[in-house]
Amino acid sequence: MVKRLITLCFLSLFVFSLMFASELTATLGLDAFYAKGKMASYNLDDSLCRANFSLKYLKTLSSVKGEVKFCGSFVKTTDKLSPFIKNQSYSLERAYTKFKLTLFEDKKTTFTLGKAPISWGKGYYYRVGDVLVSDSLSTDKVGETPSRDIWLIAIDQSFLPLFKLSIGYSLPLENQNRIIGLNLSRDFDIDALKEIYLYYGYDITKDMHKVSLAIDGTLYFDYILGLEYSYLDYSNLTAVLNMLKNYGFDINYNSHSLSLYLCSKYALNERKLEVLASTSLSLSDRTNLSISALSLFEKKVFENVALNVGTTTTLNENINLDVGASYILNKEKNGVYLLKLSLSSTF
Repeated sequence: MVKRLITLCFLSLFVFSLMFASELTATLGLDAFYAKGKMASYNLDDSLCRANFSLKYLKTLSSVKGEVKFCGSFVKTTDKLSPFIKNQSYSLERAYTKFKLTLFEDKKTTFTLGKAPISWGKGYYYRVGDVLVSDSLSTDKVGETPSRDIWLIAIDQSFLPLFKLSIGYSLPLENQNRIIGLNLSRDFDIDALKEIYLYYGYDITKDMHKVSLAIDGTLYFDYILGLEYSYLDYSNLTAVLNMLKNYGFDINYNSHSLSLYLCSKYALNERKLEVLASTSLSLSDRTNLSISALSLFEKKVFENVALNVGTTTTLNENINLDVGASYILNKEKNGVYLLKLSLSSTF
C-alpha cells in the first residue's frame, strides 16, 4: 500500500511538470542476434530477433525539467531459448521531475524525484562509485557513460568554490534495494588532477557498506584511477584503472580521430584480473570502427578472452546501424561466435 502511494505521488508530480510538454520523441529499433559454438557443457545454435519501441515525453523550463519514457519489445527466438525469454514486455523506463531552488545564497539546489537516470560512477569501461545501484554498473561500449533508471530521491548542491555534494536514496520499488548514497567531489584547476570523487553507499536491504574513491586527470593520456571497498559477509577491495589517448589527423582534407583505451580491474580477495584493450577509429563523419579484446584471469590462470569487432554508421540524421561480431574462447578451448545487427530510427 505504501509503495503504491509513493508511486502515485510521483506520477502526479510528473503529470504536473509535463502539462505543457513541448517535445515528444519516438524511437523504433530492430535487433538481431545469432550465437553458435560450445561454452561449458552447452552447444549453442540460437538466434533472436527483437523489435522495440520507446516514447519519450520531455519538458524543460528555466528551473524545472520533467520526462516520461515508455518502452516495449517483441521477441522472436529459437525454441531452446523461448522458455527463458518473454515474447512481449512493456515498462515505464523513466518518469521523473527535476527542479532547482535557491536555498543557500546564490547556490542553486537541484532536487530529483522519480524514476530517473543515475550515473555517479567514473570510468571509461570499469567503473567505481555507482553506489546507488545494487549491482555494479558497467559499460556496454568502451567510452560510453551508462545510466541506470531507478526510483530515487536525490539532492545536488554546490558549495564553496569547487565542491559539489550529492545525496541519493534508492526507493524500494520494482524490486530495487533500499540504498542511501553520498557523492562528494572536488574540482582542481590542473590537468594532472582534474577532479577527485568520494562515494559512500549503504544498502539497507543487504546490510552492505560500500566506499569508493575515483581520481580523474591527464598525464599524456587521460586516466581514471579508482578504489572500491565493500563489506557484506566479508570485505572486498577492487582496484580500477582506465586510460585513454585520443589522436586527430586529416586524410585527403577529411578529419579523422583515433581513440586508444587500456582498462583493467583487479578484485583483491577473489584474485581476479580483467584487462581490456580497445581502439575506435572514425572512418568518416558517419562511420566508426571499433576493435577490442577482453581477457579474464583468475588466480593467475587464464579463464577466457573475448574479441569484438563492430561498426556504427549513421545512415541519415534519424537512422543508425550497428553491426558487430564477437568470438569468445575459454581455457578449455571451447569457442562461441556471436553476431549482432541493430537498426534504430528516431523521429
